[in-house]
Amino acid sequence: MAYTFKSDVKFTPGGLDELLALDRYVVSTNNSNVIDVDDTVVVLVDKQKDIRKVGTVVHKGTNTFTIESREGDTYTVDAEMVSKPLEHTPQELWERWSYGAASVETDEKVRMVMLDRYRKLLDGFGYSPGGRIQLMLGQELRTGVKANLTGYNCFVLGTPQPSNVAVDQFINVLKAAHEEAMTMRVGGGVGFNISEIQTISGAGDIKIEFNLPVDHKDYDELQDKIKIGKFAHVHINDEKYGDFYSSLKYIVDDSIEGLFTAMIDMVKYAYERPSKPITLDFSRVRHRRAIVKGVNGRSSGAVSWMELFDLIVSLLKQDEIDAVDFAEVFSTVTNLIEQGGSRRGALMLILEMRRRGIVRKFITRKRTVGKLTGANISVGIDDAFMDQLDAGDEDATELWNLITESAWSSAEPGIVWLERCNAESNSWYFNPLVATNPCGEQPLPQYGVCNLGHIVLPRYAKGERIGQYKMDWDALEYAARTGLRFQDAVIDYTDYFLPQNRDVQLSERRVGMGTMGLGTLLILLGIKYGSPESVEFIDELYSKIAYWAYDESIKLASEKGSFAKFEYEKFIQSGFMKRLTKRYPDLLPKLKEHGIRNVTILTQAPTGSTGTMIDNLQGYDTSTGIEPYFSWSYWRASRGGGVTEQAVELVAKYRAENGLSDTDPLPDYFVTAMELTPEEHVRVQAACQKWVDSAISKTANAPSDYTVEDVDKLYRLGYKLGLKGITIYRDGSRQAQVLATNEEDAKLESHIEAEKIEEAKSGASADDTPQPKITKRPARLFGFTEKVRVPLNSDGKFGKVYITINVDADNGLPVEVFVNANDAELRSTGAALGRMTTQFLRFGCTQDNVEQAVKHLRKGEHMGTLPFVIASLLERVAYGKIAFPGVPQQKPKLALRECPKCNENTYDKGSCVCVSCGYSSCN
Repeated sequence: MAYTFKSDVKFTPGGLDELLALDRYVVSTNNSNVIDVDDTVVVLVDKQKDIRKVGTVVHKGTNTFTIESREGDTYTVDAEMVSKPLEHTPQELWERWSYGAASVETDEKVRMVMLDRYRKLLDGFGYSPGGRIQLMLGQELRTGVKANLTGYNCFVLGTPQPSNVAVDQFINVLKAAHEEAMTMRVGGGVGFNISEIQTISGAGDIKIEFNLPVDHKDYDELQDKIKIGKFAHVHINDEKYGDFYSSLKYIVDDSIEGLFTAMIDMVKYAYERPSKPITLDFSRVRHRRAIVKGVNGRSSGAVSWMELFDLIVSLLKQDEIDAVDFAEVFSTVTNLIEQGGSRRGALMLILEMRRRGIVRKFITRKRTVGKLTGANISVGIDDAFMDQLDAGDEDATELWNLITESAWSSAEPGIVWLERCNAESNSWYFNPLVATNPCGEQPLPQYGVCNLGHIVLPRYAKGERIGQYKMDWDALEYAARTGLRFQDAVIDYTDYFLPQNRDVQLSERRVGMGTMGLGTLLILLGIKYGSPESVEFIDELYSKIAYWAYDESIKLASEKGSFAKFEYEKFIQSGFMKRLTKRYPDLLPKLKEHGIRNVTILTQAPTGSTGTMIDNLQGYDTSTGIEPYFSWSYWRASRGGGVTEQAVELVAKYRAENGLSDTDPLPDYFVTAMELTPEEHVRVQAACQKWVDSAISKTANAPSDYTVEDVDKLYRLGYKLGLKGITIYRDGSRQAQVLATNEEDAKLESHIEAEKIEEAKSGASADDTPQPKITKRPARLFGFTEKVRVPLNSDGKFGKVYITINVDADNGLPVEVFVNANDAELRSTGAALGRMTTQFLRFGCTQDNVEQAVKHLRKGEHMGTLPFVIASLLERVAYGKIAFPGVPQQKPKLALRECPKCNENTYDKGSCVCVSCGYSSCN
């Protein structure tokens, strides 16, 4: 008889578990034709902050839906903002996953046996596949078609190829970024080792124009981004080919392939003909949140892609571009790809310590707000460096201090001891590990993959009262053995979108089976996290899981064959295998006879979203990864859910069982992440790492008063105890943090940018006063170029500068300014002054705007300086001292209305300034 699910657990209506499941992990459709009144849907209610709600359709319009959320709020939105889940219960998920994993078996009897085994494993969330598997696996059971997605959470891609030829190095970086985007599009996160990227020269003071028409749905977003300082390196226009008679006019295609082709062509052209302007038209690129068919995702929109192009332009204009500068390209790509629901990709960048010339810049990069916001960063360190550090080497000590100071101030970089990773790795003899996945739990070779799944530990403790539970070791063994087979099945089920990934994974069959809920389990057992007793128990727990999983992989090899690169004598020489077979010597003869199915098997991932989903189910207390609970009550910021309050249900249960009030103290085995010492965090991680063949994603949480010296000691302790990597988070060291004890401190980078835009909007308007808006540039302007000499420095040296001023053909007032110079420093300053002045002038083609521009340019400047010269030329044009044939020179009439401050009819709508009292809505 087929196995039937015993658990009747349901998602909580209006709960975070329901939102996470229906937004990210169930099969869903964006086809509005099959969405009707009374259907349960997920709706995007805040585009900027990426907030979604679960609700019910109450009205269906022609191209809109009206939704009533679980909270009772009503939203009317465009149809494309709504998706309909095709699954609504955990049981439907477990059935689909079981079906998909079992479908790889070619023998019908074996398939039915494995279907039942997987059902039993998954029942009651005894096992939780990785998030990509949860979404992808077995979709054909609901739709009739396999999903065009990957089952792998993360990938390490090929290291960008080095070249000393500037244009070739730049293009190689963009090719790697293209692979990153392709991988993220189908659901994977990415890791890169950027140590081979060479330092090159830029292309010079290139001239680039971006076009986005006024009727594009993202046009208002473009205006918002300009207000907060974006697009400072290019000219923005709302018509095709408006600002330049460009040598290259390029219509950007609406596909990842087309976008990257345009980037590469732009770079080639910039290096080959740097003095020739380039115009890029983004009118074909779909708008923000438009549905991307086939990958269960949505577009980040034209403006987001334009930001990547703008970044590339800024790099091209630099005198020198190094690996750290190029890292911003990879970081920006991460923010462009939405992978299904609200999930976005993730990125890890590793620079090895051997790149001493730029490693300092890399280490401190994240101290600057806005840098590498889409990436986690780590420094790759070898044993020789640690030996130098112990010996007191001055250079090593300086770099180490820089790392610990940066980790203290911004929680990054982390450290990855790459040499140790390779010495411990079972693939040491054929495939070196070069980087880790974004969260750090999987050191991988080039084009290696993360195949993740997690034993949910609290399901394997039995008891009546919290603190007195006992382990069900037999049930746990079943989970470890069946979980291994489940993950191996994913290798044969999933599609591969890069041939290199297929080749590497089929030759290795890498698996990353881990756990979640260790913090909860220890509370159930009455063991204090971080205590000597917990370290002893963890040693027993994880060594047993390792033994069962390896023994099952050997058994699977006897049935289906070893991984292709297996060589017994070399395999058993890895640091991990020496340790495992010393404790369990019975594995050796089995290995020698049958080989083993999977090169590596074990890992410990953070399980942030999947773990939170399970933990929020009624009665399913589960902490994430191997972490303790962050706090007994806290606020969580997430894509999709905004900021939500969380409370650990286990605490209330314990108080109820023991008749305690909310103020009665809890026993000492109730301990949170912030109550533990960082050293206790590290000792737990080290106890787990001993029996994990890959690595561990864990953060050592530290209080705000933790010192740089404390960080130094902690990192050294991590190395001494055998960790492969380490990361610390000091409370309050980041502006953005996912978890916080105060609501206002819980925010993501996307929330921060949304706040900046709101501030810019509110700062540019008062009550109902119209906001200033950049005016549409006419298709044709008249102008002139003036050659002037300005001082370079205090030594009396001068440089030549060419200042171009174009005017409005209707009123003769300046509209835009371009500045070019022979000297590099003057060129950079001049370009910035030109952009700034042009933006100011285009807030309204009025005399007052010209006067304001002149005033700001002259402020604090001496006669003859570049800003002063620009101001003087603008003034001469505005007052008719420089004439243009066919262009009127009269002073324009001001468009005036009642001032909201002095109530006089002297408020200029064009410049947003009152000419009577001086009030300005731009202030």
